[in-house]
Formats: sequence, C-alpha cells, structure tokens
Amino acid sequence: MRYHLSRWRAQLPAHLRYSRGVSTTAPQSLTPPSPRRAARILLKVDSELKAEHRTFIESLCGLCPEVRVAGELAREFSLMIREKHQEALSGWLDTAAKSGVPEFESFAAGLWRDREAVTAALSSEWSNGQTEGQINRLKMIKRQMFGRANFDLLRARVLHAAQA
Repeated sequence: MRYHLSRWRAQLPAHLRYSRGVSTTAPQSLTPPSPRRAARILLKVDSELKAEHRTFIESLCGLCPEVRVAGELAREFSLMIREKHQEALSGWLDTAAKSGVPEFESFAAGLWRDREAVTAALSSEWSNGQTEGQINRLKMIKRQMFGRANFDLLRARVLHAAQA
C-alpha cells in the first residue's frame, strides 16, 4: 500500500503533496491519508464511506488498478474470516493466486500450504486467544528478567502474578 500511495503522491502537483511538519496552502481535506489510514479506508464497505474517501479511492484506483483488486480481495478475506465461511476459502485462494498482485499471490500460496489449519480455524468455534495471551504474558515476564536469574525465579514470578 505504501508503495502505491507514494507513486500516487508523486504525481500530485507540488502544492497538494503531503509533507510532514511543513504547512501547505492546500485545504486539509486534500491531504492524502497515511498508508495505514488508506488501508483502513479501502477495507470499509462502500456504504460506510464518506464522499471524500470515495473520491480518494476512485482516484487512487484510477492511477493503480492493482489497488482496486487488492481492496476487493482484502474485504472478501476479512468477511470470510469474521463470518467463518469455510466453503469460500478455496474460491478465494484461487482468485488471490490469479489476482496479479504479488503480495496476495504469496499470501494465498502460504494459506494453501497450511489449508488444513486454516480450514480448521474457519470451521471451529473455539479460539486460542486465551492461550496466546498467556504465552505473551509469560514471554513479557521472561524478557523483564533477562540475564537476572534462573527458572526458579521465573516460576515464582509467574505463580505470584497468577495469585494476585
């Protein structure tokens, strides 16, 4: 996304280009969003978009048609994951693999290699969020103690945190 936005910004007239810390004479609404904000705008459903965002997306997609394809694929994938549409996975993988967007082709290839795990995640109502949270907490405690002590102190800190 950052690459495509920088190409788009380079084609703007000098007074409309976004520059950090430098005030421009252009109105605030003409300043292109950051790459992260642009990605969030592209993920929104068309009915949720403001008129200025819709104009931005149309001009961006006019300059780079890959952005339109990437946005559609990202919205479809997000919907598939949120609503757990397991049957849509193989169709989405085929579409992404033939999209012409290298990042999505690589992503689809990775998902295809792990399709059993992805299918299980889409079909199961269970989440490993609690487990991941506990692992993250344990790693944080371990990093805080780096080089200070052995397993006994780590065990004591973990148990103390669990009792508190």
